[in-house]
Amino acid sequence: MHVAIPFYMDTINNSFGRPERMWGRAVANHGFVRALADSPPALRLTLFVPTRKDKDLLQRTLLAEFPRPVTVVPFGSVAGFLKAEPVDVVHVLDPNLWIGAHIRNHLSPTPFAVTGMTHSLANEHFLNWAILNSANGVHAGDCLVCTTPSAQAVVDGVFRRLATNQPGFSAPSTTVIPLGAPLASTGEPSGLRRVELGIDEADFVILSFARFNPQFKMDLLPLLNLAAVLVRSIQRPVRLVLAGAADNGAYARFVQDRVREQGLTDTVRFVLDSSDRDKLGLFRIADAFLSLSDNIQETFGLTVVEALAAGLPVVASDWDGYRALVEDGHNGFLVPTRILAADPAWESTLAIQLDSLVHMYCAQTTAVDLDVAAERLGRLAADRELAKRMGAAAAASTAPLAWEKVVGQYLELWTKLRDATRATADAQAPGGRSSALAFVSDFAGYASARLTPGDRFSISKLGQSLRDGKVTVNLYEHMDEFLDLKLLEQLLRLFASDRTVADVVKRLETEPGRDPRQVMQNIVWLYKYGYLKSLGQPGDAARRSP
Repeated sequence: MHVAIPFYMDTINNSFGRPERMWGRAVANHGFVRALADSPPALRLTLFVPTRKDKDLLQRTLLAEFPRPVTVVPFGSVAGFLKAEPVDVVHVLDPNLWIGAHIRNHLSPTPFAVTGMTHSLANEHFLNWAILNSANGVHAGDCLVCTTPSAQAVVDGVFRRLATNQPGFSAPSTTVIPLGAPLASTGEPSGLRRVELGIDEADFVILSFARFNPQFKMDLLPLLNLAAVLVRSIQRPVRLVLAGAADNGAYARFVQDRVREQGLTDTVRFVLDSSDRDKLGLFRIADAFLSLSDNIQETFGLTVVEALAAGLPVVASDWDGYRALVEDGHNGFLVPTRILAADPAWESTLAIQLDSLVHMYCAQTTAVDLDVAAERLGRLAADRELAKRMGAAAAASTAPLAWEKVVGQYLELWTKLRDATRATADAQAPGGRSSALAFVSDFAGYASARLTPGDRFSISKLGQSLRDGKVTVNLYEHMDEFLDLKLLEQLLRLFASDRTVADVVKRLETEPGRDPRQVMQNIVWLYKYGYLKSLGQPGDAARRSP
């Protein structure tokens, strides 16, 4: 099984080595790629990255932690790679299956299946990914993997609606495979300890771990009201620990101000931008985990899984993917939630709003029953045996979420899709649907003329200075994807006397691996910077300089 993944590097550039910015998507995607690399040799993994420098960066960072090598191919080399080494599946790390479909339709001589996965589903108000999937030929032989049944219900509903109002709309099949999660380690020493947070051993510690961002994660102010209730209703001293990435720090400071206003400074502790080691310590010092998510962007809940794996009973809102992780009364409790009734006019207004406001408006009209949450936490505080039983059940419940088991489910899916693709390969000709701009052809009218084989050039005086080492070339970052210093030197020598483009291409095409397209790209670049001078095109009067 040969699987390729387009890897766009944003999680490496923004998050790698920075625990405070390792948000759920980065954790999940890095964990998934690592798990694939750890799989049996029968699975071959290839990553497609934008540039050669991205290849080098990826090999120095994420891939340096992997036990065996992973093939990395820059986008500029994908077509040649797929011609020599076909893949069975292209998997996209989000719902944008159209990326894989475009590669299948235009860069690969052989067909393959395309899969993708859901993370947040609420950030594309006009469902760009679904429309683009259809426009680029994603079909029922491809598959969008949903992390929970709740996410699948959203996706299937969206597909049904689009099928009724978008002529010719096509969609992938869907299935449910959860995200995997790094399970709690028992061999490492704990990070933070209770004493460091001013917490006694007898205290009842409630941990809530989430990025401090009310627009895209969770409104923490209801938790302060809940804490105030618990202080009055629970006999044991209560400590609420709010932990997570601070983002820009503004919301964390806002919540800290509210804690002081409500007189909860003795009850609430803040742990911002903790290291992985300290995060593990937080799970170990807590008695219960609390996550009252109210945000529509949440489809799974990695911190909930981490808490369960650490053996903590979880009190969570009965919301989206959480209900697939927490079995009420077994490994934790689900707290009832309530939202508005459907309102087409309000929903149509939200569709043109800013992303942050949409999430905020929806979150502010999502209620989690704080009375029920207080009662459930009170039961855990009062009944240590109940908390112990639920904690043991919590740890056991995460066994199916170990990455090796999640990868096993993907392998089953990919094998099924691969076999179905092979069975219909003769009917799948390359060059299918596309919504991509043809960046040269579509904008050809901008230029006075195109480069043609009959164009004639010769070296300029500036080009002679470059050839003789009197001036130097400065290339912008990533331009080495098609500009080649050795090739530029060859071109300057060849154009020492005037030649046509066709003549130069013919002279160079005998070199192993020399691509005529790259030769022409480098010719245009030399002309752009004045190192070559044009002597005209076919049909032009010769414009030779004295």
